[in-house]
Amino acid sequence: MPIFSNEDKDAKKKGLSNENIDKDKKNIYQAEKNDHKAEKNDSKNKNDKNNESNKKAAKTAAKGAANAAFGPMGGKAVDAISKTKAGDKLLNKGGELLGKIPGISKATKKLDDSGALDAADKGMSAMGGGATPGVGATNNAAQQQASTNDAPGFSGFGKGNSKNKGGLGKPSSLDGDNLENPDQIDNNDKQGEGDFSANLSGTGFLPGGKKTLLIIGVVCFIFLFMSGGILTSIGSADNNDAKNDIGNPDRKGAKGTKYESQIIDNPNSSVNAGGICTYDIKGSTNGVSVTNFNEQVTDIKVRLMHSSFCDGTDNVPIEGESLIDFETYILGVVYAEVGGGMNEAEAKTQAIAARSFILDRAIRGVNKANGVKLENEDGQWVLQVRNCVADQVFCNPDQGCSKRGASDNQYQDVYSGINNIITYKPPLSQNAKSRQWVAETTGQLLVNNSGYIVGTNYASSRQKEWRTWGAILDYKQVLLQSYGSNKDIYTANCSGGATSTGDYTTWKQYGAPWSSITLGNSSATINNAGCLATSISMLIAKSGVATSVEGEFNPGTFVQQLNKSGGFDGRGNLQWNVVSSAAPNFKYQGKINVANDSRKNKLASIQSLLNSGYYVVAEVKGNTGQHWVAIDSVNGDTVNMFDPASTSTNMWQQYNWKNTSRLAYFKVV
Repeated sequence: MPIFSNEDKDAKKKGLSNENIDKDKKNIYQAEKNDHKAEKNDSKNKNDKNNESNKKAAKTAAKGAANAAFGPMGGKAVDAISKTKAGDKLLNKGGELLGKIPGISKATKKLDDSGALDAADKGMSAMGGGATPGVGATNNAAQQQASTNDAPGFSGFGKGNSKNKGGLGKPSSLDGDNLENPDQIDNNDKQGEGDFSANLSGTGFLPGGKKTLLIIGVVCFIFLFMSGGILTSIGSADNNDAKNDIGNPDRKGAKGTKYESQIIDNPNSSVNAGGICTYDIKGSTNGVSVTNFNEQVTDIKVRLMHSSFCDGTDNVPIEGESLIDFETYILGVVYAEVGGGMNEAEAKTQAIAARSFILDRAIRGVNKANGVKLENEDGQWVLQVRNCVADQVFCNPDQGCSKRGASDNQYQDVYSGINNIITYKPPLSQNAKSRQWVAETTGQLLVNNSGYIVGTNYASSRQKEWRTWGAILDYKQVLLQSYGSNKDIYTANCSGGATSTGDYTTWKQYGAPWSSITLGNSSATINNAGCLATSISMLIAKSGVATSVEGEFNPGTFVQQLNKSGGFDGRGNLQWNVVSSAAPNFKYQGKINVANDSRKNKLASIQSLLNSGYYVVAEVKGNTGQHWVAIDSVNGDTVNMFDPASTSTNMWQQYNWKNTSRLAYFKVV
C-alpha cells in the first residue's frame, strides 16, 4: 500500500484518484529529469566545445613545432596524420592535457571563438619556407626584430613581408632573364602573401600575452613528446609510388633541423649521368672486421641462383635467367622488397643499402660456399646472388616475377616472368617514380671513413624506419640515421655519359664558371638569359641519362654542346628538339599553355605530367616577364622546384601562381 505525502492526501480529499496522483507525480519527475538532462547536455556541450578548442590549439601548435623541427613537411605531416584515427587520438590526448592546465581552456575557447586559431592554422599551412636556409629571412635587422617581438618563437618562418623577398631572392642582373626577348626587363618580381607574423596580424592571436604563449609552449612540448607516435603513423600509409602523398617531400625541408649536421656535402663527389659503372673497391666491413679486396670492378652483371634456404638447391643458377645489369638488379630489388606507397628518400635509401649490402656480402664471402660471390669470369665481372630471402629478392622490373609456391610465402626462390605458376608481382610500370629515383642513385654505395663498403644489413623493422624518416629527411640523412654518422656516400665512375659537376640541385645561371657562356651566336649569356637551359640541364642530371658531352656535365658544357648543334637561334631562343643532341635519350615531348587555368588545374596538370614520368620545366612569370624553373616534385599543393635564379625551392611561394603560363615536358626514352 503506497505511502502518501501531505500533498497527496490533500489531493485525495479533492477527489483525485491514485492514478491521477501517480500520473502527476510522474509528470513532475519527468520534467525534473528533463531539466537535469538539459543541464547535463549544456555542460557536456560546453565541455565538448572547450575540448574542441583545446584540440584545435594542440593541432595548431603541433604544426608550429613540426614546422620548426622539420621544415614545411612537418606541418603537412601533422595535417595528414590528424586525419587518421591514430593522429586524431594523439591530438585528443594533447587537448586533454591542455584542459588540465588552469585557465587554458578558457583562453583557448576565447581564441577559437575569435577565429584566431583558424587564422593561425591557415597561416601555418601557408608557410612554405619552414626552416629552409635563406627562406624567411627579412632584409634588415629592424624588420627581424619587429617579427621577433610580434611572435616570439615563430619569427623567420615565412617568406618575408610583402615588401621584402624571402631568402636570397633573384639578383638584379637577372631581371632580364627572357629567352624569347632577352632585352625585356622585368621589375615586377611579385612576392608571396607575407610572412607568418603578417598572416596572423589583426586576428587577436599574437597579442594574447603570456597565456597564448603558454599554450604554444605547452603544446609544442606535447607534440615533441608525441612525435614518435605521429612519425610512426606516417609510415603506415600505403599508396602507389606514382601518386603524390606526404612521402614525397621537399628534401630541402630537412635543412635547419637537428639532422642538418648529418647531410653529406662532399664537394669532391659527382652525381652520375648514367651509363656503366666502374667501382674502385678497397674492401668491405661489417663494423667489426674488415675484408680487403682492392679491385677495380667494371660493368657488373648479376647471375641469379637457387637457394636451399628457400625451395631450391645451392650453387645452381636459376634456369632460363640471363645475366642482369647490376643497376637493373638494384631497381628490381627495390621493387621486390619495398611495399606500396614508397617515398623518394625511402626508395633511394633502399637502393643504396641493397647495392652496398650485396657487394659487401659477396666480397666478404659470407655465403661463398652457397654460391654467393663476386668474381671476374674471363674479363666479365659477375655477381652471383641467391634470389630469395637468403640474400635479397629481385623481381624483374620489366617482366614481373613469380614463384612456385604461395606468393605470400617468403621462403621461395623468385623467377623472372609471370609464368611460373604463381605470379608474385607484375611488371613495374614504365612511369613508376621508383625507376627515376633508383636511377638517381646510380653507382652510389655507403662507405665508412676509410672507404670500405658498409655491410648495410636491413630487416623489415629497419625498412619501416626508412619510410617514416623518408617523409622528413633526405635519403643521405636516413642512411646516417640507420648506420651511424661516420659514413659517407661513394659514387662510382659511370661511363656512357658525363658526370655532373657537384650537386645539380644547386646549379645557378649566375655566379658560376659557365655564366658568361653565350647562347648560340646571340649576345645573350647563361647569366642573363640561361634560365631554361640551366633548368633543363638540372633535369638531365636528375634523370641519370647518358649524355654526349665530353668531360663534366653542367649548364656550361650542356649549352656548349647545344651550340654545336644549332640549339639556339640568333636571339638566344632555345630550339627544343635540339636538346637531345646533348642527351640522346632525353626527348622533348611538347608544351602545355596553362596561363588562364585556375591554381587547382595548374597543379593537376603538373602532377599528371610527373605521374606520367615526364620531366617538367615551368615558365613562372607570364606576362610580367619570362623565367623558367625545373620542377622537382609536388607535395599536396606545394610545387617543389630547382630555381636557377634563387635559392627558393617552393615555386608558388617565390612566384605568383597566376603567372605560371607554360609547362614544357621531356621524357627518357
